[in-house]
Amino acid sequence: MWVRTVIAVACFGLVVTAQSRYSSEERSYRRNRPSRPSQWRDLADEYDRDEDRSPQTPSIKFPLQAIPYELPIGVRGANLQLLVLPIPTSALNPGASQKSECKLTPEPEEPQIDVRWGVPSIASSPPAGILSSPPVGILSRPAAPNTMSNIPLKATNRDEVPIKAPSYPSYINVEKLDQPVSPPEIPPSVSSKEILEQFLAQAPQAPQLPPVLLSEYDKSERIPHPEEEDDEMKYNFIEESATVPTVKTSLPFQQNIYSRGRKVQPQPSRPRFSQSVVIRGELFVPRADFTEPYTAWWDASSGSSKVDFHGGSTSTYRTVMADKRLQRLEMRVDRSGERAVRRCGKASSYQNHPLDITHPALPDIDLFNFVGYEPDGRVERWQHTVVGREGELGAIQGESLSLKHDLLLIRDPEDKATPILYTVSVNSSILGPNADSYEHRYLDVRRHEQNADFFIPKINDLCDTVELLNVSLPNHLSRLEPLREYIQPHRDQKYEAAIRDFKVKYNRRYIDSSEEAVRTTLLMQHKRFISSGNREGATFELGVNFLGDRLDNELGQLRGVKLEEERTQAEQFPHSRSMLRKESAKLPDNFDWRVKGGVSPVGFQGKCSSCWSFAVSGAVEGALFARTGKLVPLSQQCLVDCAHPFGGKGCKGTWPSHAYDYVKNRGLPALDEYPSYKAKVEQCAEKSVRPVTRISGHVNVTENSLSALKVAIRDHAPTVVIVDAKLKSFVFYKHGINKINKYCSGKTRPRLNHAVLAVGWGDQNEEHFILKNSWSESWGERGFMRIHARSNTCGVLSRPSYPRLEDSDVLKLPGRPSAKDVRQ
Repeated sequence: MWVRTVIAVACFGLVVTAQSRYSSEERSYRRNRPSRPSQWRDLADEYDRDEDRSPQTPSIKFPLQAIPYELPIGVRGANLQLLVLPIPTSALNPGASQKSECKLTPEPEEPQIDVRWGVPSIASSPPAGILSSPPVGILSRPAAPNTMSNIPLKATNRDEVPIKAPSYPSYINVEKLDQPVSPPEIPPSVSSKEILEQFLAQAPQAPQLPPVLLSEYDKSERIPHPEEEDDEMKYNFIEESATVPTVKTSLPFQQNIYSRGRKVQPQPSRPRFSQSVVIRGELFVPRADFTEPYTAWWDASSGSSKVDFHGGSTSTYRTVMADKRLQRLEMRVDRSGERAVRRCGKASSYQNHPLDITHPALPDIDLFNFVGYEPDGRVERWQHTVVGREGELGAIQGESLSLKHDLLLIRDPEDKATPILYTVSVNSSILGPNADSYEHRYLDVRRHEQNADFFIPKINDLCDTVELLNVSLPNHLSRLEPLREYIQPHRDQKYEAAIRDFKVKYNRRYIDSSEEAVRTTLLMQHKRFISSGNREGATFELGVNFLGDRLDNELGQLRGVKLEEERTQAEQFPHSRSMLRKESAKLPDNFDWRVKGGVSPVGFQGKCSSCWSFAVSGAVEGALFARTGKLVPLSQQCLVDCAHPFGGKGCKGTWPSHAYDYVKNRGLPALDEYPSYKAKVEQCAEKSVRPVTRISGHVNVTENSLSALKVAIRDHAPTVVIVDAKLKSFVFYKHGINKINKYCSGKTRPRLNHAVLAVGWGDQNEEHFILKNSWSESWGERGFMRIHARSNTCGVLSRPSYPRLEDSDVLKLPGRPSAKDVRQ
């Protein structure tokens, strides 16, 4: 049974205490009532008995389970073991005229959207006995209405305000609100042979760049380390900086030591990295499409280390204690919320591997053998090859791997070795040579004289939150020592569990071992990309989603816009630039069609490049709602099947104007009346279904104008925008404000290739637009993305458009409401 420790928290949901003034009768009662310690003991006894009830005897008095919690205290890893006992009791109310300190939050005039779950935040307090917020370290989404109604809780507060049932926008499926999002099914479409051929043919986009291309408009500041002063104090170098060593500039033919091409040199002694050094290097992972800069300090006497990634947005510490225990800490700056937070994870363990005390950016040199000199200079090549049998070294069943490790180094006249380059190439019996590869480029290697305190993190100053990690779990160890998987002899074992869990979570069934080898490698590379991107400290976070094992060609099917000339001339935006300047001052900080009920649920386009049909149908739905006050989801499949005469190309990509032309001439039926969406072109059935509405035309919004797009969204309807969605940082967006380089995958301008729907905007730290995607609720913030506005991130301001819908365009609409201005 639990240790009987009780912690009291105000205001609702747990044991509640409140300050108040008391009458003489009340004070007399308080003097005669049982003492506070005896009350806690009685409470713990009752909870103990309640916890021991059988499953057939449900708890009534204590319907909520006890919550164990470890509270970090001090700097050296001490923890206070606590147990939270949720008690269904309301705030103490000694008299009708006396009010508790705990006050109800006034209901906002307009519900706010919870960006993590895409549902309105409930400002009113919950009923007594229901937790108003999840416990520390536990994330839970809002509950659906009346989910706790089966628990007979008796209110004791006579002044208790009746709780109003929450209302949800029409795009929220209330019945499934408390259920996890079901990932979309992705059926196999090609043979394993074609999958393998596509894998071998795909090339990285920009492997020389970091995963997230931070925007020049990114005004947020990373939180500096408390111990950082100036660069001189930070690095504390002994020697002056030297030219970055390369093969061609590595002291050729000095000291009468010739390259192997001139004379055969006797085998040199095994290098020893026995001095405290700091390495400024780059991790280059071409298959994962990124380069990550780092600076790694190492203390030779103790084995302690510190590594800064991406200039210090993430730092890791390894502190070797006097008793040989290792204290590890990861500090990562998280700017994806309303404010920057330094999130830390820490763990304690004993040394059980040689890499626990070696330089974090260098491999174990004892495993290497000298194989010769480079022809271009006095550069030594040391090599280590590991060959595994089927299923070993991180290979799948039916696959064997071999890893070749090459370390290039030079020596000074005193025989001290300096590493230059460390490369690893992985050969697969299924995927062929160089199925995976990565390299460390050691740009600057110097000795340093940092004292021991430099490697001891000041947790109280460095961390805003602390999470306890376990180094025996591969995922936790990779957070604490991110470079380790890139210096160890074999593939990191965490990927074996990753592909197994991924297959279960997303219901994957691979054709054979050939496809499984491809999917496993893709998931591994994408997880590497995501981990490195999150170490950058951007304003948004990346995460593995259901697209984690997809090929570039398969991801390309999710983008379905091709730039073409419009067949029908678009109408001119009815707001001049002078009018927009006046309107700009009147625009609210936040506007969202979702909370007004004008946005239908997020869909999934599947392997069909039909994002244009989802965006245009959503815009027409919004225009219809703005005109009538009724939200009627409209058919995307109708546009895919029937828009060919007007320029539509089904699943091969279409410019949105062709879809507008179809709706203008033929109209668009309701989603539930036309045959369901199939992610492929079917026989057009427009003659068998009466359309709900037509449109009178479409309007191209003034390009590259922040205020123009806002006015279009507010005054007309949710607006179609075209973005560049090719970057992996877009594909694996999880939450936050996407604020990357405005050109995205383009060099001088964004490559517009994906249609989405702008449903509103907000002003969390900086202005952003809210985009509804067509990649299912398993992507992003339950299908939505917040994207930085002023920087024109990924071209969001480049080509906006919206449909113009008049009363005469509405052909049928059940139960029209009374006239109401839904924009107010």
